[in-house]
Amino acid sequence: MNLRFTALVLLVLVVLVGVVVYLNNKPAPESPSKFIFGTPPADIEKLTYQPANGPETVIQKQAERWRIDSPITAWMDDYKAQNLINSITQLAYLAQIQADASGSNSLAANGLAPPQAVLTFTDEKGQNFTLNIGQQDAQGRLYVTSDRTPGLMDVVDGSWLSPLTQSPDNLRDMTLANFQPDLVQSVTITAGGKMSLITQNENSAWTLTQPIKAPIDTSKIQDWLNTLQGLTAQSFAPDTVASEGFKHGLGQIDVTFSAQVPSVPQASLEIKLGSYTDLTEKNIYVESSQNPGAAVVDAGILTQLDVNALRDHAVLHMDANGATRIDVHWNVAGKPGAGVNWFLIRDKQGNWKAGDSEEHFGKGPLAATDSLVVQSLLSKLAGLQADQFVDNPDQSGSYGLSPPWMTIDIQIPGRTQDVKLDIGWPLKSGYTAFKTPDWPSLYLVKTANAGGLSPNDWKGVILKPPATIPATITPTMEPATAPATIPAGE
Repeated sequence: MNLRFTALVLLVLVVLVGVVVYLNNKPAPESPSKFIFGTPPADIEKLTYQPANGPETVIQKQAERWRIDSPITAWMDDYKAQNLINSITQLAYLAQIQADASGSNSLAANGLAPPQAVLTFTDEKGQNFTLNIGQQDAQGRLYVTSDRTPGLMDVVDGSWLSPLTQSPDNLRDMTLANFQPDLVQSVTITAGGKMSLITQNENSAWTLTQPIKAPIDTSKIQDWLNTLQGLTAQSFAPDTVASEGFKHGLGQIDVTFSAQVPSVPQASLEIKLGSYTDLTEKNIYVESSQNPGAAVVDAGILTQLDVNALRDHAVLHMDANGATRIDVHWNVAGKPGAGVNWFLIRDKQGNWKAGDSEEHFGKGPLAATDSLVVQSLLSKLAGLQADQFVDNPDQSGSYGLSPPWMTIDIQIPGRTQDVKLDIGWPLKSGYTAFKTPDWPSLYLVKTANAGGLSPNDWKGVILKPPATIPATITPTMEPATAPATIPAGE
């Protein structure tokens, strides 16, 4: 008997423990959804907010972006748009109240008959949702009714509504230019009555083609495009206020794009730079074809988008270590047709030799040179940077280039053309003009930065004994300033 009793007690204890474990781990019953619309709607395509007193706000999805269609036309900020849509579709009630025909729990008593505003939206299947919005209490809670729960008033947190009750400008995308810089094909900049056209060729090289042909610095144009892409409005002014600001604008920028396979070519971007917003000249009005409206933008953008800053200031583009021959000619001041020639050639061992004529090259003997000095001179040429440009080639004579003080021809294997350079007589203004046949502009370099290229500098390449080269190769002239007929700079 005792064994049976003991076994029975143990069995009862096991059952009780099992019951306790089951009860502790039993899934809690699912509570009914507190979402206003039951299952939160997805893929909303259009939303309309109509207050009892005030303009209607309409936003609609286009592709992957949201756009404001009323009372203004503009792209929405993606982050704000998504937050607004999520807050509406996932709106949950804090409490539900059965609506009475009269009294404190009636629709009329809580601003819902008639409603103070009506919110409607449509999903991608064409299904419509309506939310009547009533009054807001001192705790910031709203009374609303949904077409999904007729006869019930829902009490909800009212913070989600504020974006719709404020100016629609607060929902705008403040970005004025949205594009891919690598798809830009051309840029036209109009300012001060002058038009500049910059184009990109199939080799991704950028060139200023109007009003004059000139190279564009690739890194600078990329920075310029990034600046344009980041053009952002501080705010938007009423069109009636800013309309006058575009009658006498400061310029315009037009950007065209290449095709993005498999899409069709992107529509061109047009940026209008209006006048200053006030006498302080801190801000200007800007209008964009991608985000219409009178945007207020920091006037500093005018300097950042200046076309002159895009010019390539390098006088030459060459590999200083790749040269195999250098021909140099110096003109003698006041003696047209008179001058001195040097010819330098590098042998297979990398050593430079010098002669004073083609005939001398053939007959020799050539003078040994200091190859390090030659390379130093080549490096100085390769590193020349213009401080200013003169875009009228007819002024070559005024800048000491007719005839030039020095003419240099450099042969580099692999190039289709020699590197050629004319160097003007040093001007009293402190500049020296340089000219290449590749571009029509004159490059003005501060003479102090163009040092190391005078005849005396070249003379230093010859190693002793000098008897191995004719004495006539040593130039004796070295004008310190331009001839009297040359103006003293710009």
